[in-house]
Amino acid sequence: MAASTIYQRIEKDFGPQFAINGKLSEGLARFYHSSKEIQPWIQLTFTSPFTVTGVAITNRASTKKDSYERLRNLEVRVGSQPLTREGEVSKNPLCAIFKGPSKSMAKELIPCKTPRKGKYLVVQFQDEQKTRYMNINEIEVYVFC
Repeated sequence: MAASTIYQRIEKDFGPQFAINGKLSEGLARFYHSSKEIQPWIQLTFTSPFTVTGVAITNRASTKKDSYERLRNLEVRVGSQPLTREGEVSKNPLCAIFKGPSKSMAKELIPCKTPRKGKYLVVQFQDEQKTRYMNINEIEVYVFC
């Protein structure tokens, strides 16, 4: 599990581990929250390559439209190349695109156009020149067994 950045470097409240802990946060912390940056990303690392058929991403809880509508214009990529630093763009094959925007606590089902096999799954915003926050409450990955 890795992420491009963590909001105000407060991993205990906003670290990427909250996106895969199986618990939904209804508050203002304990979900993944990036710093404001160009093309933020979160990456899941599997123990071995899996064929991914889709993901479900649950959005953060918020009463503010500008907070919950942050979940939009994202790509899901799966492959063998990990991301390692802020500002890096995934070169792995495209699995799916979610245009959005999402709603507060909405669970967005995002099927892969073509199933993709890999050790790394990356969720990354597409906006190339716009700085934004990424907020993800939970990521579920669907794979062929």
